[in-house]
Amino acid sequence: MIFNYKTEDGTRDTAETKYLPRIGELFMHHDNYHRVKKVLRTLDVSNVCIAVICSLFGFYMGAQHGAITDLDIIEVIGVIISISTLIIASQALNSWRNQFKHNVEYESFVKAESNFKKYWDSECDLRAVCIKKRSVEGFDFEVPMLEAFERNAMQYKFLLSWNELEVYHPKFTKDFDDLNPDILSRDFRTYVMKISEVDFRPYNDDFCNWSNEVHKRAINAFLSYRKEIVN
Repeated sequence: MIFNYKTEDGTRDTAETKYLPRIGELFMHHDNYHRVKKVLRTLDVSNVCIAVICSLFGFYMGAQHGAITDLDIIEVIGVIISISTLIIASQALNSWRNQFKHNVEYESFVKAESNFKKYWDSECDLRAVCIKKRSVEGFDFEVPMLEAFERNAMQYKFLLSWNELEVYHPKFTKDFDDLNPDILSRDFRTYVMKISEVDFRPYNDDFCNWSNEVHKRAINAFLSYRKEIVN
């Protein structure tokens, strides 16, 4: 979203947001680093240790006694241990995959919930400042550039989080598609534009009713779905 604003020399310009993709990528890399770090900390290394020990023991039994025909039972034991090692290693790998997948899904959801709250607050702050400026400057007020930049940055972060939700939690994005940042942005923009109308009156605006309803639905949606993920 690009807002018009007035520069110091009186000319009009627009609020650029080219820096936002780089900021978004920085947050993504930062989150991925801590995500992988946390998964590695929770990795169950006991299965891996057992697999290594069994593999070495099986190799020893086969290598040291394979040529002794009178001890064929030892060769059989070596084969059994080697097969057991493969099974244990496979289970350890599957366990690691499940842990990693669960951590990625959970952290992506928590990040989306946090970014939603920040984005929502930035939209409400922008509208509040616009109403204040209208009361001082009139209906042809200039949109506050600082709040506009903050709002754009928060929307971009929430949009990145929503894209991750569509990958890891498609059911949530489908059931609560009205929380899509593009849809919320369009609705908020409608209410902000009303402030510049000549006959605008805050007490006649239904923003508070709409805001309370959508915000309550969003908070309950994130809370209930997060409980499902944990359980």
